[in-house]
Amino acid sequence: MHIDSKHIKRLSDIVTNYRDEVRERFRALLADAVGIFVPPVLSSFIARCDAVRQEIDGRIPSGGEISDQYRPLIRAAVAARRRDVARDTERCQAMVIHKDLLDLLDSKLEPYDEIMGLAELSVSTSERPPRLSDFFPIGVLEKSRERQVLPDRMYEDKFRILQAASVFLRDLEWTREASELRDVTFAVAYIDVDKFGDLNSKYGEPRIDRVVLPTLMRRIEAHTFMRGQAYRIGGDEFCIILNNINQDAALDYLDSLRVSIANLALLSRCQRAEPLLCGVQHRTVAVRARSEIHERSALF
Repeated sequence: MHIDSKHIKRLSDIVTNYRDEVRERFRALLADAVGIFVPPVLSSFIARCDAVRQEIDGRIPSGGEISDQYRPLIRAAVAARRRDVARDTERCQAMVIHKDLLDLLDSKLEPYDEIMGLAELSVSTSERPPRLSDFFPIGVLEKSRERQVLPDRMYEDKFRILQAASVFLRDLEWTREASELRDVTFAVAYIDVDKFGDLNSKYGEPRIDRVVLPTLMRRIEAHTFMRGQAYRIGGDEFCIILNNINQDAALDYLDSLRVSIANLALLSRCQRAEPLLCGVQHRTVAVRARSEIHERSALF
């Protein structure tokens, strides 16, 4: 794979930071448990990172070809670094409102997106780094987390059926950390009702609030129960976090939810029964910050 001069130095730093971060996670916990011990899998990982960095450093400053065998490791390193930068950016964006400042913060991710967009990396899979879960039981690792259990539910004030939008990102971060600890995947689904504005205009907001939305939200809450968490984001907009699920299973779940909602005779007490139609589409999202996952789940 070819890395140009624009990115070669940054890539060397990315791989170095990736190596150090993985190594430090092991040191922090292993030192308390067994003293000085470097697992062979970690030693091999460090050696591979050093080999990649040495090859990259040999191409500074003009850029050049990097062995294809290192593509999975490089992709994993860039993805990890991009997410760290995105997290820092997200914290800063929460404190500003000016468009120019928000654009400036967004631009910090561009170099990483450019590297991830290289043809050789875009078609590659990421190499799995050594994980503490390979050596410690989940109970020990949970104790090292800041929040060991999912925070208490916080329902939105108006209906008190689904959780509030204000805790969605908090719970998303917790779910991602817990999923990574177990080496499993999760999904985020964004749901809205087709032509809901027409229903509002036809029957009026008071009737919609009294009849339609509570019934709809109860169905979403029941369908999600013990599978994840459901949140009301706006008038007819909802987000769902699905735990320990792959893409195919998530799409099957959403299809069953769509059918379940369509079968509700929500307005039978009005002039005639009108079904609610929810479309289901999906997008594969790479490793992103919380707000990006939220925004991209809403794109259809």
